[in-house]
Amino acid sequence: IGLVLANEPDVRVVFTCGRAKAAGEFEPEHLDRLRRIGPHLVRAASVSLRLSRSEIARNANAEALDSVAQGVLIVAANGEILFANRAAESLLAEADGIRTEKSALRASRLADAAQFQRLIAAAAGQSDAAGGVMALARPVPRRAPPARLAPLKIESTWFVTGRPAAIVFMADPVSAPRTAQDQDDQPKL
Repeated sequence: IGLVLANEPDVRVVFTCGRAKAAGEFEPEHLDRLRRIGPHLVRAASVSLRLSRSEIARNANAEALDSVAQGVLIVAANGEILFANRAAESLLAEADGIRTEKSALRASRLADAAQFQRLIAAAAGQSDAAGGVMALARPVPRRAPPARLAPLKIESTWFVTGRPAAIVFMADPVSAPRTAQDQDDQPKL
């Protein structure tokens, strides 16, 4: 006996039960049990497929962000780091301009800490003053890396509550590739 659990263009999931020939045919009570658990098996297969697709999409997004030369961090309103790409991890490891404190993103210098936290909270809270740019102090003679912050909307789903978050872009001004915006900001000769 069997049951089709999912029949989609890219996947087909089938549940089957067999028994030895010596045991004979399935009894009506066996078919009745399958009818009772069938809807639960269909739902389990559906949830499993959705989670699998979500995981694939999440991994693809993380890989795409990891390929960006600029540091990209997604942070909660309190600064908790929800995601950091490889470039951001490298900047955090240097603790030069930014650092982590109990899994939260912080400015390395105390003089920048309060303003940086306000920018994060405003961006994550999606207030009218959301987002901004801040140069974070570094030891002389290194140029300060600009931190660009913007609100990031995280959608709520039936099993995950949306969480206010901000996205932070950072790059070492010496080693980072120049963007079109950076080039536009330069004085024209």
